[in-house]
Amino acid sequence: MIILLLRCRIEKLEAGEGDEWEFIEWQARMRRIDREKEREEFERRRLAGLLSQESSIVSRQKLIQEKKEHAADMKAEVAFSLETSRCFFIMSVTTEYRNLLHLLYAEFFNFYMYSLYLCTSKYTLACRTS
Repeated sequence: MIILLLRCRIEKLEAGEGDEWEFIEWQARMRRIDREKEREEFERRRLAGLLSQESSIVSRQKLIQEKKEHAADMKAEVAFSLETSRCFFIMSVTTEYRNLLHLLYAEFFNFYMYSLYLCTSKYTLACRTS
């Protein structure tokens, strides 16, 4: 029975005897499908834009973090370099002071020895003259 009805309907449609309401329903259905496809495309583009924006934000934050780490590394290197330079400067100044003290002690010792020599010479001369 159902097969006969379908067969009759198919024959009518083939003959061009379609119901006007069927066409209007089909047209409305196609418009709904087209609108749904447009909404899906709009939503896809919107989500792609959001994803691109988030990716850009993450990339910028990563770049900022890398720059901060690089700056911290540079500061550490500069601090180390300054500390090393300071240590070398202190060592060189200390060495120079030590050398100067040695020279001063040597000169003082020479002066002291010369003074002793003079004193003993004067005493010897005084003893000889008297």
